[in-house]
Amino acid sequence: MRSLRLCVHFQLRKLCSCSPSRAMTVDEDFIKWAEEEEKKAFQRISPECYCILIRNLIEANRLPQATGLVQALAYDHNTTPVSDLCRSFAQSCRDLGSKRALFGLLIESLTRVGRIQEEGSHGFGLMVKFGMIPTSLRSWNDLLHALDRLHCTALVWHLFTHITTANSFTFNIVLHALCKERKLQKALDLINEMEAKGCGPNVVSYNTLIWGFCTYGKVEYGLKLIAQMVDKGCHPNIITYNILLKGFCQQGMLEGANSVWQWMVKNGLVQNEFSFNILIDGQCKEGDMQEAFRLRDNMPRLGFWPDVVTINTLINGFCIRGEIQEAQDFLVQMLNGCSRGRQIPEAEVVHDNRVSTIDNNALLIETEVDELLQGKHLKPDHITHTTLINAYCRAGKLEEAFTLYEEMVRSGIMPDEVTYSSLINGLCKAGKLSEARELLNEMQNMGFFPNHITYTTLIDALFKGSKVQEALQLHDETVRRGLAFDTVIFSVLIDGLCKGGNLAKAREMFEKMPSLNVIPNHITYTILIDGHCKTGNIEDAWELLNEMEKKGLKANVVTYNVLINGLSKKGQMDEVVEVFNTMFKMGVTPSDVTYSIMIDAYCKQGNLEQAFALHNEMIQRQLIPNVVTFSTLINGLKKNGKMQEAKDLFQNMLEKGLFPDAVIYTSVIDGLFKEGNVTTAFKLGDEMIEKDLFFDVVAYNVFINGLCNIGMINEAKELLSEMDLKDLAPDRISYNTLIYAHCKAGNVDKAFELLNEMTRNGLMPNAVTYNTLIGGYCVAGNMDKAEELLNEMTKRGLSPDHTTYRIMVRGYIKNGTSQDVFQVHEKLLENDLVPDIKIYNALIQAFCSKGMTRKAKFVWNEMSQKGFVPDVTTYNALMNGHCKQRNLKESFRLYWEMMSKHLAPTLVTYNILLGGLCQAGMMQETDSLLNELVARGFVPNYITYNTLIGGYSMTRNLKEILKLYDEMVTKGLNPGPTTYNALISGFAAAGMVRQASGFLDEMQQKGFTPNSPTYNILIHAWCKYHNRIEVTRLLKEMTEKGFVLNSITFRSLINHFAETGSRKRARRLLKQLLKERLVPAH
Repeated sequence: MRSLRLCVHFQLRKLCSCSPSRAMTVDEDFIKWAEEEEKKAFQRISPECYCILIRNLIEANRLPQATGLVQALAYDHNTTPVSDLCRSFAQSCRDLGSKRALFGLLIESLTRVGRIQEEGSHGFGLMVKFGMIPTSLRSWNDLLHALDRLHCTALVWHLFTHITTANSFTFNIVLHALCKERKLQKALDLINEMEAKGCGPNVVSYNTLIWGFCTYGKVEYGLKLIAQMVDKGCHPNIITYNILLKGFCQQGMLEGANSVWQWMVKNGLVQNEFSFNILIDGQCKEGDMQEAFRLRDNMPRLGFWPDVVTINTLINGFCIRGEIQEAQDFLVQMLNGCSRGRQIPEAEVVHDNRVSTIDNNALLIETEVDELLQGKHLKPDHITHTTLINAYCRAGKLEEAFTLYEEMVRSGIMPDEVTYSSLINGLCKAGKLSEARELLNEMQNMGFFPNHITYTTLIDALFKGSKVQEALQLHDETVRRGLAFDTVIFSVLIDGLCKGGNLAKAREMFEKMPSLNVIPNHITYTILIDGHCKTGNIEDAWELLNEMEKKGLKANVVTYNVLINGLSKKGQMDEVVEVFNTMFKMGVTPSDVTYSIMIDAYCKQGNLEQAFALHNEMIQRQLIPNVVTFSTLINGLKKNGKMQEAKDLFQNMLEKGLFPDAVIYTSVIDGLFKEGNVTTAFKLGDEMIEKDLFFDVVAYNVFINGLCNIGMINEAKELLSEMDLKDLAPDRISYNTLIYAHCKAGNVDKAFELLNEMTRNGLMPNAVTYNTLIGGYCVAGNMDKAEELLNEMTKRGLSPDHTTYRIMVRGYIKNGTSQDVFQVHEKLLENDLVPDIKIYNALIQAFCSKGMTRKAKFVWNEMSQKGFVPDVTTYNALMNGHCKQRNLKESFRLYWEMMSKHLAPTLVTYNILLGGLCQAGMMQETDSLLNELVARGFVPNYITYNTLIGGYSMTRNLKEILKLYDEMVTKGLNPGPTTYNALISGFAAAGMVRQASGFLDEMQQKGFTPNSPTYNILIHAWCKYHNRIEVTRLLKEMTEKGFVLNSITFRSLINHFAETGSRKRARRLLKQLLKERLVPAH
């Protein structure tokens, strides 16, 4: 350890022996070297080493770097006794002229890290102890002035309280320090104190105070102070009015600025170049370039010449408007000795005592100004170039920015910290983080010291690029380099840590802020509230909001939006409404984002009525719903099966002049596919291409899924090749969708081939992939292959989940014995699948689905013995099993038992019981149960209607079938294949086969593909009526699609051909069907 200290001292002594210019080039290398040695030895650089380097930097006239290292010394040595630090520092700087100010900076830095109490005389006592107290008033003023320039504003005030004598210069320094700290009331009190001590405030005192109020947006107080000045016999000067001019312009209050201009003239003050440049800047920031140029053109009339500041201001004005090319052209014209060259026929110019309109002859037209400017030889400086470079970077035009940077250097104009920061910011926004880091190194090699803004920009970009460790390392570098911490950099760090999932570290950094004399603002609080909300820690988020308000920080719309979003994600809509109402009470107006968050939450809950009520309220408040709002509503309607309303809203969006983005198109197309409206889905896909909307992986996945749902699996597979041509890599969803489609179609081996293709392309299968394939092999009866895939799944580190369990249990119930079921149950529990109510429910559901209610009851008892209490799902499963056995008495007994245990029935409960009654043909009893369902606040869904239509179909009650069908359509529940099969079955059973066939046509017109039950029903019906043409046509369609005849239809078909005298044809057909495996196995 001692060897490191000696080595560091040796390096520093070498550094001190260099000339100041040489020291300027080696100090960065030394800091880097020292940091590396520090890491190797696990030891900090000693205070003595810091002090030697600080001294050398001061002698090399590198004050910013020196002050930075003073702050680093205080931060790095947070356990070294304060007296030891002060002693080392005092000895090192004893013969420097700036020793007192630097010692004061050390005291301020130690205060910020909590080593010295902010209030009290500890800091003053240390200065006395080490001989840093001035002996004359002039020395005191020099010290206070130096400390003010070093931003040690708190120490300025503490030292001032110990001064026995003071003059106006002393008071003015302290006034400036207080204004910098926003302690404006304290500054006002000091003005009064000056008078009480017989040291009346002068024009500098008032100007300082007016500057403080104007800087922080309180221009009206500045105006009042002018009146006070005049009352006290202190006359405002040109600086006073220029401060006010700037204050009004910064607030965008140009009318007030023009009034100040009038007052200046009235008081006999002639405007100077600063006055014109301030007003030109104000006009530029308001986007009025014509007025800005008019002011510039009028400057020579009053004897003033536009300078490089004027030119830079005008260039910045173009850049603010996004007119970078115009700014560039103006720069080129300037270099060529011509500034703009345009004629103004008549204009209002600032002239004499008023803003007057003069004719063309009286106006000094711009071409004359250009001629005069040619003799001035105005040359662009580094600010000119930096302004344009910054504009190019903000517009994402990095190539143009770097071209201008190179031109700048070739012209002999050296870039500064702001130039580099602009370029680094541009690279960060473009995601070119490695290049940004390289430029940061180049900046340091060029002798520039990156400021906290440069570091903050890069740290923020690294966090956003998920490079959390690099961001924290760069933060450590800022600490070692002694950069002052402010609220912005802390907010960026806290935001990055929150987004990186390290909330504990973010909270730790937040709590450290006060000890470093950095006060969190409403942005910092909002970031931390957001972090807590995203982790579901709403209680702590509420506490932060309350703490924020107690500290006088007003929550804004963003803060409330963050909290509403967090509550919405947890489904706490009552609390959301409470926060929403609080916003109004606190005078915060909800934004379109507020409404969009709440609309999204209600849509996800299925509460579309409330979602649209908010949408209407939003319009009443003259908030225009944006693309995000429409996207949320359309998606909500789609998910709730209301595609017609979704399509109408989509059309309404177009009529309002809003252009749907790719996300909305994709959502609508997805809904259209799911309702079977394939034609319109493809039509909208063509629209996307025509409008040049980007087809991303999500859009392709929607089309893959849509094609798979209508049986076009090969066409869906071709889309993977199309994606490859467009440099889009298919994701797991792409493959999982195709795997599922093949499994559903019975092509399990093809699905397995896709698994191999997926892994070859570097995509690791997930639990969904394996569950789908395991399910496919279970359906195919190949339990050995299912077991093989289950083992492979666990070898890949994927734990079987509840879905895996349910699939395997159902597979063995279908293809094995009860013993097999219990064996797989035990096996999966051994594979870290924790037994819970879901596991037992899955087992009971599996047994009940096959009507094995005794086995289900055995599991029920075992579950109860292990302490698991049956829930609604358990009761529903057992009721379903008894309904399948037509044991309605036991089903309803379980229903009443469930109610007695205060378990509220769900819509699923009622659908199960309705299904049981329909199967038993007890249609009259369904009415009372349906009424109870509605009385409990449930809305009949797609399954409810299909169940009832199926029940009335069995009883051939066509009147009720059509009534329910019409009611279903009216309520926006689009009929699907199940509905149509029930309708076809009912009409066919009633002997109305032609009408049944009509529903088949309607079904196909709506984009639904007939399935195996559809064909079986119609073929069986036509066989009864000996319609060979229809039988043959339907049979051909059915066999081409690979559907299997059921046993009833098969017998009807053979009988049909036998009865019509075509026994030979019947034998030939039987042979063909057997060959193609299109007949039932038994």
